[in-house]
Amino acid sequence: MLRRGGPAAPWAAARAVACREFSFFLPYYAVFHDVEDCALAAGAPRRAAVAVGGAAAGAAGAALAAPAARVARVRANELEAALRASETPPAPARAVVMGLARDRARLARHVRVAALRAVPPNALAFSVYVATMDLVG
Repeated sequence: MLRRGGPAAPWAAARAVACREFSFFLPYYAVFHDVEDCALAAGAPRRAAVAVGGAAAGAAGAALAAPAARVARVRANELEAALRASETPPAPARAVVMGLARDRARLARHVRVAALRAVPPNALAFSVYVATMDLVG
């Protein structure tokens, strides 16, 4: 990898991955706290409010990060192809996002699947975190 791409090769997809992670966590905690507060105000038990807040946080983060996740996946595929010595010209990130924007049905499906996939682990993670904090402190 270093022989073909030079010292910058391991960092080739770093910008796309950083954008994906930043856009996932940008709404994450704000959505969690807002939904948790709304659920508590509506009279839901605390554990249910935490689980619903975590699920909403995961769905919001995944939905917002879906285009950046697609760019990161394309970058990873390009790097893998380059390691296999095929000469594939890299697609600019803007071209990947614009391709998704043109095909709105594919983008909507991608966002829906990403959001649904993020709901269970985030609901569980926030529930375990809050339960642990209640036990510890």
